[in-house]
Amino acid sequence: MFLKPIDKTLLILFFSSDFIVPYSNHQAAIALESVMNINRERLDNNDIIYKELAQTSKSDLSNKYKFIKYLFYAEKLIDHKMINPTLLISDSQGLKVIINSQIALIYGESKCLHFYNGVKNTINQDGSFGKEQVFEQIVVDSPNICQQFQLDREKLDDREMNILQIYQRLIVSNKLGDMNKIINLKITLFNRFNLPISCVIFTLLGSSIGINMRPKIKYSSFSLTLLIIGAIKVFEAIINALIIQRYVPVFAIFSPNILGLGISLYLLSRR
Repeated sequence: MFLKPIDKTLLILFFSSDFIVPYSNHQAAIALESVMNINRERLDNNDIIYKELAQTSKSDLSNKYKFIKYLFYAEKLIDHKMINPTLLISDSQGLKVIINSQIALIYGESKCLHFYNGVKNTINQDGSFGKEQVFEQIVVDSPNICQQFQLDREKLDDREMNILQIYQRLIVSNKLGDMNKIINLKITLFNRFNLPISCVIFTLLGSSIGINMRPKIKYSSFSLTLLIIGAIKVFEAIINALIIQRYVPVFAIFSPNILGLGISLYLLSRR
């Protein structure tokens, strides 16, 4: 009977945290940008860089390593056209192909890069330039780079994304091997689950303190609750800093909630 209200509260808080809050943040940001005459479509459209990693292994299966399969650069983005793009294509032996063109396009949900009016150079094993091919159009299959481009065009920050959108970006970042971005996205993802649980635990903490305080000092129960919550929040900030610096695993983000739950259950057991 005691868990049913908590279950309902968690569902309401989770729904609000994952659906209502991100949408509201996005609409508020758009409204503010409109007032300030800011067009987010025009932001961060210079020096566009994407990469895609590939993993290979030698005869020793334990000796696995990753190399950059595709490295893409464009000077700027104008009306979904990438200007003066360059694509480097490598394998485990080194650089193999260089593609330069005037523009590059990704059509809709396409998984291919379309280069127009450019030159394709092959690289010999000794590092010298080999065959040169002048082309009007060439298509390169690169689903990860295309997905990065499509996600970036959404122009969403962490506060405007729901769990599915965060998870999509996490999958792409795992393929890129960008550890800083992976850790930040995992923190954001886990916090979406952490926040509703924190609200319930802090409510439980306040209730457990309130019912255990003596009548003559009950006026200080609120102050004690704030003190404990403040200490937990400081502990949470320390844990987040340690996670970002990679001293502790990302799952340590749940430890402040575990600490708060432990304190609450201890106080309730003394009733």
